[in-house]
Amino acid sequence: MLSDSLGRYQFDRVSPGTYTVGFRHPRLDSLGMDDVVRTLAVRDATRPQVANLALPGAASLLRTFCGVRTDTTGVVIGTVRDASTGQGQAGVPVRVRWGEIVLAGGEMRAVTAQLAGVSASDGRYVVCGVPADVPVHMQAGVMDSSAAAAVRGGVASGEFEVVLTPDAPFAHRDVWVAFVAAATAADSAGAVAMAADAPATGTTASVAPRARLAGRVLRPNGGVVRGARVRLASTGAAGRYAVTDSAGAFVLDDLPAGTQSLEAIAIGFTPTRTVVDLRPGVPARVTIAMRARVTTLEAVAVRGMSRHALGYAERRQQGGMGFFMTGNDARASGQPLVSMALLRAPGLRVGDMQFGRPVLQGSSRCQPRFFLDGWEIEGDELDRFVSMNDLGAVEVYRQWSEAPPQLMQSVLATQGMRGQCQLVFVWSRSVVP
Repeated sequence: MLSDSLGRYQFDRVSPGTYTVGFRHPRLDSLGMDDVVRTLAVRDATRPQVANLALPGAASLLRTFCGVRTDTTGVVIGTVRDASTGQGQAGVPVRVRWGEIVLAGGEMRAVTAQLAGVSASDGRYVVCGVPADVPVHMQAGVMDSSAAAAVRGGVASGEFEVVLTPDAPFAHRDVWVAFVAAATAADSAGAVAMAADAPATGTTASVAPRARLAGRVLRPNGGVVRGARVRLASTGAAGRYAVTDSAGAFVLDDLPAGTQSLEAIAIGFTPTRTVVDLRPGVPARVTIAMRARVTTLEAVAVRGMSRHALGYAERRQQGGMGFFMTGNDARASGQPLVSMALLRAPGLRVGDMQFGRPVLQGSSRCQPRFFLDGWEIEGDELDRFVSMNDLGAVEVYRQWSEAPPQLMQSVLATQGMRGQCQLVFVWSRSVVP
């Protein structure tokens, strides 16, 4: 018998006697637990009898896996699985990281903290000490993303978000990894970049299993969102995105298999991120529910300004070390693209052109990081996501150490403090009037 969506079950016509009642579930294997059973004595077959079955609570599971702890941290457990076969994989490293702002030497610094573990012989992993008050990011597999490491092959998932809370300091998450097997450069058809020092003939390049994803993007009331940009936040899918049609539908092909983070961005809605498990030969489907639409404020309205708008207004008024430009200032420049208007910021320049759109470079030809309404996007995606008419404001900082702490949360939530280049924060009119 299977329980329903609320976990309820029912046996009819049970004769008096003593019974063993229990349940099985694939999740029990990941938890390393035996089947949950209890003994039940039925004395009167004419009267309904309740026999509830339950797993231990989060606090009990936390003590089971991590022992007695005096802090407020939690635990993430699960199984590392091969995306092609579903089998548990042994010896795969699992990393959990998060951003912190610390006070040292009289100044605030942004740092990236990290925990690591390795999957056991059956693929199960346990990571204890995970903070339960901030979002954390997980990844399983090869951590070296260099071209040389790609040629060697290995296993990997994408990086995705896991959220614990003080009330629920326990999370279960199976992680699907794709095996990157070695293939000849000719077989790879140039799909994967070769290591810089690899010879041009007879060498190998890594080829990962590919997957397909389809889905819809919906409004909070169930209506469709047309024109939303959907993409994987994965280096294996860099630059690949889909735009939803009139039915809110999208399709993404040739994606890296494994557990991945999927992002949806639409002007006027809070950007949304969800986790998807992609398997080769098994098309995945997902429905993304965008969060409540941000109220658009008129340019003359100053009461009820959003948190981001108020922060921007204060930062611009106080000056600081950043470059500030309002949407009206940008539109007055006469430039047709947001990226072209950004050339007014010190240190930014055109480094390349992609499909007629400029790709900006920073000081010493470094790669700036771009954030739209606090959500990181690629530099060549800027003009796709926001038009001059949608632009509310811009602020640019020469490096992450000059950005205010409230903006560093966006930096820490994605790829940490990689590199020393400009940080470009673009706010749409839905956020900054």
